[in-house]
Amino acid sequence: MDVSTREAWSKAAAVLARDPYGAGSAVQGDPDHRTTVVGPAIAVYYVSGPGVMTITVVRIVH
Repeated sequence: MDVSTREAWSKAAAVLARDPYGAGSAVQGDPDHRTTVVGPAIAVYYVSGPGVMTITVVRIVH
């Protein structure tokens, strides 16, 4: 990951950590299953409890 992409990801991850429900959109009506765009990637994440979050990132190359 290049430096500018890494910096963008770090900033976006900090936003997700502070407010996981406010940073993305619910997936299929499940408020704990969220998605958002993080720089050139799509982040799909689950909020499973206070202080616990799992993030899966998919980068689509076209």
